[in-house]
Amino acid sequence: MISVIIPAYNEEKYLEDCLRAFEKQTFAKSNFEVIVVDNCSTDKTAIVAWSLGAKVVKCATLGVSHARQIGFMAAKGEIIASTDADTQVAQNWLEVIDKNFSSNPNLVGMTGAVEFLSKDPLNRFLAKNTYPLFLKALYFFGKTVINGFNFAVKKSAFLKIGGFNTNLSSSEDVDLGLRLGKVGEVKYIEDLLVYTSGRRIDADRFRFFWLNGQNFFRALLHLNPVKFEAVR
Repeated sequence: MISVIIPAYNEEKYLEDCLRAFEKQTFAKSNFEVIVVDNCSTDKTAIVAWSLGAKVVKCATLGVSHARQIGFMAAKGEIIASTDADTQVAQNWLEVIDKNFSSNPNLVGMTGAVEFLSKDPLNRFLAKNTYPLFLKALYFFGKTVINGFNFAVKKSAFLKIGGFNTNLSSSEDVDLGLRLGKVGEVKYIEDLLVYTSGRRIDADRFRFFWLNGQNFFRALLHLNPVKFEAVR
C-alpha cells in the first residue's frame, strides 16, 4: 500500500487537476490511498478533495511542515509519497515508486524530476535543465535533499528519524531528505516525474530562484530557512 499526501492551503483552483492525475495511474487503485491535508483553507479546498474521492484530514496549525506531518501520521501505507496541490504526477508515478522500493531493500527515500507548467519558455527551460543538474551535483557530494512536490519515503524510516521538523517554516523537505540519508539510501530517480505549476516562477523569476536557492543552501548548512508566505 502506498499513501499519497497532498498538503493544501486555499488550492481549490489547482487541486482538481492534481487529483485527476491519480485517476490515470498505471498502478492499481486498490493499492494506494490519497489524503489531502486541508491546512486552514478558507476556500473550497476540502469540498473539491471530498468530491473527487480523496480522504481529507484537517490541520489546525498553518504551515506546510505541520500539514505534511499530520498527513504522514494519518497514512496507512508502508510507503508514503507526497506532492503539492498545484502539481500533476506522471501516469507511472506510483508504479516507479513501487518498483524502486521493491527492488532495493536499502532504499528509504527518493525524489525525482520536474517540468514547470510555465507560460514562459525560458522559465520552462531553466527549471527542466538546471534542476536535475543541481540535484545530481548535491547527491554526488552526499547531500540527499528531496523536493516536496515529488518524493516518497519508507514509513519505518520516516518514523525512525521523528518525521518532519515542524519548527521549520519552509525547507522541511530538504531537511527530511538529509536526515533520511543517515539511516538508509536516498536516491534521485530520473523517471519519477511531476509537472508543477509555474505560477510562482512566472510571477517573479528572480525572486523564485533567489529564495529557493537560499533555502536549499541554508538547509545544507543547518541554518534556519528564509520565511515564505503561507502557500501550502
